[in-house]
Amino acid sequence: KLRNCHHMRISGSTGIPLELIKTEKEYQFSNLVMMRSLLANGYRLTHKQVIVTSSVIMPTYWFQYLGIMRRKFISAFDSLDNQVEQMRQVRPHFILGYPSSLRRIAEEVRRRDREDISPRTIVTGAEILDPKTRQIIQSAFRSKVADFYSCRECGNIAWECDRHEGYHINIDSFVVEIVNNGKSVRPGEKGEVFITSLDSYAMPFIRYRIQDIGIAREELCSCGRGLPLLERIEGRTDDQVVLSDGSIISPFEFNCALCNIPGISQFRVIQKNIDDFIVQLKIDPNFTQKAVIKKTHRKMTSILSHQANVEIRILDDIPRDRSGKSRSTISNIEPSISNNL
Repeated sequence: KLRNCHHMRISGSTGIPLELIKTEKEYQFSNLVMMRSLLANGYRLTHKQVIVTSSVIMPTYWFQYLGIMRRKFISAFDSLDNQVEQMRQVRPHFILGYPSSLRRIAEEVRRRDREDISPRTIVTGAEILDPKTRQIIQSAFRSKVADFYSCRECGNIAWECDRHEGYHINIDSFVVEIVNNGKSVRPGEKGEVFITSLDSYAMPFIRYRIQDIGIAREELCSCGRGLPLLERIEGRTDDQVVLSDGSIISPFEFNCALCNIPGISQFRVIQKNIDDFIVQLKIDPNFTQKAVIKKTHRKMTSILSHQANVEIRILDDIPRDRSGKSRSTISNIEPSISNNL
């Protein structure tokens, strides 16, 4: 009975709306799978959470008034002052949010030299977490960071433990396949992520093409849990950059190269067409623009093998998507080219 189901409407980065339908049992089970991943990272039911998200309209349950699973939702579109102040008032044990949003908050916390916001764990998700962003968040909050791999359609698919040796796949809830040209690839090889949810009955997801690029890992984590691992997620298929010679570059390569340039506080790479790129930069005021631009141009031409034109633009702030996320790489090339992936 549809009137007894949970209805959610999403579009992701495709712009095509999709209505999700889940029964109450499926909805609660999905929450429990997420809870298990949090518990594995030290969460306890009496801990307070702050969740930075695009939507703050969430239900409140009776047990939260008893101090159990208390959650405070903060809008990613709110001012940094308000976000930091709300965190200071709550003093959460756990903070969850997009890496880009938490990095902006972390930089503000570090600028103010605040020591009264120090959660036990930061949980990131929904975007690629690059090493520089992880380091900034950890340093500002003096907390460990665990990255989760989730989607609205299926829930929490995989997660990091404190060993950071890969992403533990919730194999009792999902079948995760890494596919290239219609065939499953070996661990260590790159491919598209396909998800089969074992707990979706109202609206089944069977070999669902989630449009992410991932790599499976052959070894198991030294934590002893025995769950299969994803080595990493490299971004969405529509964010992969295809050059004129047919070579493919993932957002992960841009993240690793540009996040290590001193003075860059945020960046975005936009592929206008097959031969033209725009790099948007937000630069730390303590660094000279000329030096940062020079290093950025050198890194970009090296990655692109001198096959493209690179224009660098300095912005006061890099706009986020309507979802609150911030994509580091956007490719605007024709679908006929990207489908060759």
